[in-house]
Amino acid sequence: VYVDEGAVKALINGADLKAPGVKGCPNDFEVNSIVAVRLLEHEEAFALGIAVMSSEDLKKKPNGNAIKIHHILKDELWNKRDGI
Repeated sequence: VYVDEGAVKALINGADLKAPGVKGCPNDFEVNSIVAVRLLEHEEAFALGIAVMSSEDLKKKPNGNAIKIHHILKDELWNKRDGI
């Protein structure tokens, strides 16, 4: 999914991604899918999470949690990904 810069600070500080923060959803996914979070106009992900809402539901512009963030740029697992 894509977010704008307004969501980045909250996500980096440990927040989960709320549905209104999703600005683009180019691929379909179901609840419990692993989802990459990217800044608009960038292809490299800065966070990974698990969907608590499907892409179909997200496109309806609901409120509430959309993605439970599990890993964020520069956390311990992220820094080890090249060695896995």
